Amino acid sequence: MRKLLVIGIDGGSFTVLSPLMKQGLMPNLAQMMEEGVSGELESVYPPVTAPAWSSFITGKNPGKHGVYDFMVKRKDGDGEIPINSTLREGKAFWDILNEDDRRVLILNVPTTYPPQKINGVMISDFLTPSGKKDFVYPGHLLNEIEGRFGLYPLYFKTPIIVTTPQNIEKFLEECRYALRYKFEVARYLQRKENTPFLLLHIWESDQICHWLWHIFDPKHPEHREDEAKKFLPQIHAYFKELDEEIGRTIRELGEELNTFIISDHGFGPVSRMILLNCWLMQEGYLNLKQDPLTQVKYWLWKRGVTPESLFKLYAGMVRRGIKFKSLPPVELLKILNSSKGRLLSLKDVDWSRTKAYSRMGYGQIFLHLKERGAGGIVETSEAEELKREIVEKLKGLRDSETGEVIGGKVWLKDEIYHGRHLKQAPDITFLPLDSGYIATGGFASNRVVTKDWILKGVHRMQGILIGKGKAISQKKRIDKARLIDLAPTILYLMGSKIPEDMDGKVLQEALTENFLKEHPIHFSKVALSEEKVEKREGSEEESQELVDRLKGLGYLS
Repeated sequence: MRKLLVIGIDGGSFTVLSPLMKQGLMPNLAQMMEEGVSGELESVYPPVTAPAWSSFITGKNPGKHGVYDFMVKRKDGDGEIPINSTLREGKAFWDILNEDDRRVLILNVPTTYPPQKINGVMISDFLTPSGKKDFVYPGHLLNEIEGRFGLYPLYFKTPIIVTTPQNIEKFLEECRYALRYKFEVARYLQRKENTPFLLLHIWESDQICHWLWHIFDPKHPEHREDEAKKFLPQIHAYFKELDEEIGRTIRELGEELNTFIISDHGFGPVSRMILLNCWLMQEGYLNLKQDPLTQVKYWLWKRGVTPESLFKLYAGMVRRGIKFKSLPPVELLKILNSSKGRLLSLKDVDWSRTKAYSRMGYGQIFLHLKERGAGGIVETSEAEELKREIVEKLKGLRDSETGEVIGGKVWLKDEIYHGRHLKQAPDITFLPLDSGYIATGGFASNRVVTKDWILKGVHRMQGILIGKGKAISQKKRIDKARLIDLAPTILYLMGSKIPEDMDGKVLQEALTENFLKEHPIHFSKVALSEEKVEKREGSEEESQELVDRLKGLGYLS
């Protein structure tokens, strides 16, 4: 029986992992790289968890599955809600495996809540609403798992948004506990279910890089030697244990196993933030309402009453030893959350005088087009000229503190997306990530470019791909592999046909010539009959709680 193990190390990058392998802290990964295949794995645009894992799941670009960030349009077109599994279009590759009578274990993968009824086991992810116990299918397994291993660690409790020594210590303890828990559950379920396919997602690696990059990067502006001396060994201990768990799992699953270690995106440092709505307002593309309440908020905003200043006040008090009730990151962000109407937000925008805006995520700008409805004012005939104008200005954008041009890649939507959801795509995507900047929406500061006061590391386009097994090439470095190539490659290795509407391709360069010769690639004309899934939007309370959590994790502005 063909067996395939895929382990997703969220945010895994060779920038972090290669030095650890060289130091001998990750010998299992080092051996896989030496004996098997490896290479960078290109993410999707933007390299954000929700669209990236959705593309991995479907083998399609966001223009086809419709997920461009953590928020998606409501089906009535009025507002946005957090992504869930029912709002992603396109068949998951494990549905095709199920149709071919192959059972699967799908564990912790982002955007899988609510879990599907599958032939196998599915455990959903950190996007499960708080208090919900329906994140496991079949449902009865949750009691069995928690009876053996304790409460399932879906969320973080430590307010790592303020990196005090005490918070860092607790946070890293949580990371290591969750790591051990998830691997132990995966091996337990594999022994119990004996499925030919196992997909295990590890999330904590991403969070370590977001919040603690400055500790292991001596070039980061906030790096401190005393902090690194204390906590770098603990960070190394996490990755060492990750490597040990990977090795233990591979050995337990047997010699006939094929294994891929992948990530949805890479990582790198960040120290500066670009507030796109502030810039669009400065350039005259976005305008505020003239009513008294909005003007009062604008007056306060200009004088520094912003989420940035409130956070700095809070963080300063915490670092001076002032005790607050211990709150998880979600609760802390609720205090700063401008969505309640207390601070300047998109609710204060005069849409009748606004041509462009940014509403979420990494560097996404939308034109306020008439064809999108909702009071749009930009005619289709003027859209191209307007986009070109904004793109040119972004390319010349300077950091007022350094005087230097920021740089970065700027993409128009039809350059990076295609499919039936192209209309909903951001018109412009601006990614200055490699320059150490993140471009985002909101009005968090009254400056266009400011210090990133939350994150220390952000995503990069280059993730990781490491593979080893009977069907996988030996001692080979591969180039130009993409995240969307994994779904068709998985289907091929498991003996299933590949739907022709997938954008990804089988990574033939990663596989042995004998395997390719003995197993021709077969395609299906269209994706096999797709079961209609009722779209689930959740309650207002659930949606707001998830939005607050995503803000607490640094995913939304």
